[in-house]
Amino acid sequence: MVEDHQQTTSDRKKHILQVAQKIFARHGLVKTTLDDIAMAVGMKKGSLYYYFESKEEIFREVIAQETFELLEQLKNSIANEKTPEKKILRYVKVRLDYFRRMVNLHELSIQVILEAKPIFDKLFWDLRNKETEILSEIIDKAVKQGKFKVCKATEVASAMLTISNAIKFREFNSTTRHMAAEIDYSKVERDTNYILKLIIDGLMKEKKKQ
Repeated sequence: MVEDHQQTTSDRKKHILQVAQKIFARHGLVKTTLDDIAMAVGMKKGSLYYYFESKEEIFREVIAQETFELLEQLKNSIANEKTPEKKILRYVKVRLDYFRRMVNLHELSIQVILEAKPIFDKLFWDLRNKETEILSEIIDKAVKQGKFKVCKATEVASAMLTISNAIKFREFNSTTRHMAAEIDYSKVERDTNYILKLIIDGLMKEKKKQ
């Protein structure tokens, strides 16, 4: 009976998140209310609190699901790339493209993203650790193949992600735009690639002269 109850609760939460994801996509985080979600699910607002404490918690869980999908997409995107440098640059491009689609889909303003950072702090670090693992595997494999110099792969991977995020949030903090979707992401990509290519060039082993 307990297992049945847990399964029912789990299924109910999953259904709420599926419905909420569509509503967030339609109205954005700010305009969406718990009343909207409760009505779409077919329950009273008070009953919704049994499953989630707030709209922000629901949104965080929705983003958590989307980031899991992102990780799978990232792994698939680099699988066909032949060289470690192309894998790294492809990886960074896909994650930036995902972020751009996500902020556009949920109509997130720059202010909301910056203010919501504490809400997503744990999710950010969970994702960051998994991303670091994926990138460090690419670097470590390149070292073993003799393509990269011997280095601390995890630290290099973490530095690459830090740089990528720093350039992105630099644009958020310096822009006069209101919506995150209005940011010049092509500039973010160019600046990120420039720095990462410098790092990759430093990692590359020099070819021995014949």
